[in-house]
Amino acid sequence: MTKNPLFIYTICHFCITKIGRATAIETTDKNINWDASSFFETLASKNKLAKTEEFRFCRVSGLEGFEEAIQHLQSTANFIAVSDISQGYTELNTTPHTRRVKTVFFAMRHALDDMQARQECMDTMRELFRQFM
Repeated sequence: MTKNPLFIYTICHFCITKIGRATAIETTDKNINWDASSFFETLASKNKLAKTEEFRFCRVSGLEGFEEAIQHLQSTANFIAVSDISQGYTELNTTPHTRRVKTVFFAMRHALDDMQARQECMDTMRELFRQFM
């Protein structure tokens, strides 16, 4: 009987800040209502590296939701997840601006105790994020 190798996910997360102009008249401005989930889902579906590495996109609610997604989706090795929770505020110094912070999680599965594989996963996730931005 062969023993199955143990796997672990390496997780890399980035915070994206979107700043837009907020006015009382233009409440439907694209800069204010930026849909980060749709934006990253489109990028993931069109990006060559994401396709090659077979990243799967999902929406989550914070880090807790991301951890739940990993537990329920053990058949998928690589993830891109966008948290639907945003932190934001409106600045009223001289002109009103909105600031929204979105969290994007990347995860790749690799063999436990394989530091070279872990580093390769980190490099891949960083490159993918660089291509997205």
